[in-house]
Amino acid sequence: KLLSDELKYTNFDKSVIMKNDEREMIFSEIENNMNKKITTIKKLYQATIDGGDSKIFHLKCDNIPNTLVIIKSEGQRRFGGFTPIPWK
Repeated sequence: KLLSDELKYTNFDKSVIMKNDEREMIFSEIENNMNKKITTIKKLYQATIDGGDSKIFHLKCDNIPNTLVIIKSEGQRRFGGFTPIPWK
């Protein structure tokens, strides 16, 4: 059973950065490392929609734990990270 079959996606399923198979791999890795099942995913911020200002990022993301950040550079490189610690 695919991870996506079990998840409730909230405004996340149309990612412009990740393909479905990549999302499956990343979320499975997070679950394995946290030893916890992911049940809901919500997109909090998208620079191309919300603007690239760090103040907007922090308005939407501060005090929220378990966040995954994925960035696509102007050179089309993708990178990011996951933290269980809330943004401040």
